[in-house]
Amino acid sequence: MPLNGTDTEVTKGCWKCAKAVEASWAFCCHCGAKLQTQESPPTSERKTDIAFLYDVYSYAWYNRYDTAISLYDSVIEATRLNARYRIFSEPSRFQRILVAKIFSEYMALLEAFGMLCLSIQNRDSVSIRWSYINTQPSDVTQFYQRVKATKHLTFERLLNFPRMEVVLSAAESIGLCEEDKISIREGYKKILENIRLVADQYLNKRGLLVRNYNKLKHGFPVIEVQWVVPPLDLDKIAIYSFDEVGYLSVKQEDANRQIGNIESITLMGGELMAVCLALDKINMLFAGSFANQETAAIDCFNEQ
Repeated sequence: MPLNGTDTEVTKGCWKCAKAVEASWAFCCHCGAKLQTQESPPTSERKTDIAFLYDVYSYAWYNRYDTAISLYDSVIEATRLNARYRIFSEPSRFQRILVAKIFSEYMALLEAFGMLCLSIQNRDSVSIRWSYINTQPSDVTQFYQRVKATKHLTFERLLNFPRMEVVLSAAESIGLCEEDKISIREGYKKILENIRLVADQYLNKRGLLVRNYNKLKHGFPVIEVQWVVPPLDLDKIAIYSFDEVGYLSVKQEDANRQIGNIESITLMGGELMAVCLALDKINMLFAGSFANQETAAIDCFNEQ
């Protein structure tokens, strides 16, 4: 019984896992879902969802790329850092910190790409806007694990899209512009492969990269001293904890590769959203707008 002598708090069902939770809880102790942002997710809201998706496509999606490029330029310019700003870090250490921050932006983008895929996959039952904002990192991990584990997966089945030949036929009949038809044609060909590539990167080294990313977000336990075994060389920093150490290269060529990966994933997300926006122009993005020949695609995907 609570200290104030009142009755036990009324319980309700978690919107995600449906298990009992107390009204005052901020997170579900069973699945980790946020509880106080909204009691239940709103259903699909086509007009609002398309406006939100277009806004992300036009602006917000590029925040990780823009930040990483700014950090990269700062790494290059660190040797010319004004003496006033060298009170706490000399240029070489300043550069190492920035390289770790670039890695964080890379991992954050991988995570955001998974959130984008999930919000599109579930668009017929849950608002894209709500799903994109509230999807949890654990949901992203499970999505990427299913992508890697599911054999004979198609782009249409994964994201519950209509078949390409049906889409192109509809596009021709209403006179869709050539640019949008190219977006659809090219997107259908390569987005599944792109999603698999991103899943491989996110789950690489048995989740060590994700754990390193979480440590950088919370506490930044990056070390460069020589008391670790084996001692660190000058080309590495270590993301340290008592149970494992993750090493991060600070070589120029590896920083270049990281920036290249960020650029590629940014482009992949843009291409996926371009396909969605083109499908909406011919009323074939949401299930209520077309006769999908591959019914229950998401159920088939989740059952495997």
